[in-house]
Amino acid sequence: MRKATTFILMFCILATPTFAHANAGPTYWKGYPSSGILTIEENSSIEVEKEDLIFDFTRDEYLDHNYYSISSRVTAKYTMSNYTENRQTVQMAFPFISHIQNFNPEAIDIKVNNEKIPFEVFIGNKLDTRSRGKDNKEQLDFSSIVKSISSSEYTPTNYNLDEIGTLYTYDVVSIGEDELSATIDYTYDHEKSRIMSKGFNGYQIKDGTESIIARIRENEEFEIFLLGQDVEFNFNAYSDVELTNKTDQYSLDIRTQEVSMREYLTKEIEIFKNKVNYLDYLADNQIFNLSSKLLDELIEQKVVNLGVDEFFLIDGMERFFVLIYVVDFQPHSTNDVSVSYNSRGTMDKTKTAEPLYTFDYILNPAKNWASFNNLNIEIRPPAEHPYIIDSSVNLVRKEDGTYTGSFESLPEVDLSFSLYYNEEITTIDKIKGFLSSNSYLFMASAPWLLGALIGFIIKGIYSKLRKLKEN
Repeated sequence: MRKATTFILMFCILATPTFAHANAGPTYWKGYPSSGILTIEENSSIEVEKEDLIFDFTRDEYLDHNYYSISSRVTAKYTMSNYTENRQTVQMAFPFISHIQNFNPEAIDIKVNNEKIPFEVFIGNKLDTRSRGKDNKEQLDFSSIVKSISSSEYTPTNYNLDEIGTLYTYDVVSIGEDELSATIDYTYDHEKSRIMSKGFNGYQIKDGTESIIARIRENEEFEIFLLGQDVEFNFNAYSDVELTNKTDQYSLDIRTQEVSMREYLTKEIEIFKNKVNYLDYLADNQIFNLSSKLLDELIEQKVVNLGVDEFFLIDGMERFFVLIYVVDFQPHSTNDVSVSYNSRGTMDKTKTAEPLYTFDYILNPAKNWASFNNLNIEIRPPAEHPYIIDSSVNLVRKEDGTYTGSFESLPEVDLSFSLYYNEEITTIDKIKGFLSSNSYLFMASAPWLLGALIGFIIKGIYSKLRKLKEN
């Protein structure tokens, strides 16, 4: 009888269907702080009379939901004065964070006295995003970011741009086969030669022989760029992906050309730059410097199989961008300088059921000016998240739902504020947030708990029936 009861219990648990439910999107998405303008020159004599800082979430054309967060149109308007007897030509910088392909200069307006002025785009170091929610304050020293950018050509330490190498070009045509596998096999001294390849999608080393592997679909072109000591390359084709059945159902044409490292990099960079739609804004050598620096790092790390595509992994990294522009001040004159752009916030659902959106604005660059007075902040929240439930500075909510704050001088802390759908985070919100953040665990274990409960109920019913029968 006991065995039968146990069997029924186990059957109910195992027969109960199990399923897991994951969130449709992330519970946390990191945004990055925006910033005000700063001067390139130290000890500037320009004084800031006033800054009007506006975060506008009500303009639909600027809202961006592509990153699981919301965005704001930020406008910083400065009234700036030159009280000296001399004309001042001031080079200014506006730093922010973006991806190379996602950067859109059309979303940025820089004006002096309401007239648009040109600007150049400089691309800086990549941002360290290895840990979720990581505080990047050490990386956000904007003065250091500005000093790190340059239009001068990057000078590598692990290779010579003027070194001459041999470029091998392989044109392969499949004959009578739908698809072939191809390898180029070689052995070489890693200290005396360096190999870079293009068009291959695999690499292996077996019995001391290295191979780069490619798929041939009708007609394919591959490249190997060799620097240093000569290397013997052996081409083989196979009819299977396991590389066991050699075939001669192909035609092969091999061309060689002597080119410098600079020429080779420049050729590949020009191909990549065709994907960048804001070349007219880029300062000299920006893409070249990033790619040649990344190659330098890969060689330093002793990466053996250097694929050309790896030079352009720069595209998948968030980086510091700096806009550089010049403002002219006549003696004893005042200019109105404004910068408008889109800013994305941090979305956090780790502790609440509804998302909490946090925006940061770094005020410390304003310390670069001779003086700073009268900061006025206005935040126009979105209809779906109309309340600021936390702010680093004192803000007052007006009848129309906007938040404002006025400060005679620069606050001691940077601006940070969080938007929420309700006036406060309630206990119910926190409970729902905990359940939502751990929904996978609960949903995965609930069917087993339900099955166990059903099993125990059946066991209890069976025990009562047995007692009734005995009585």
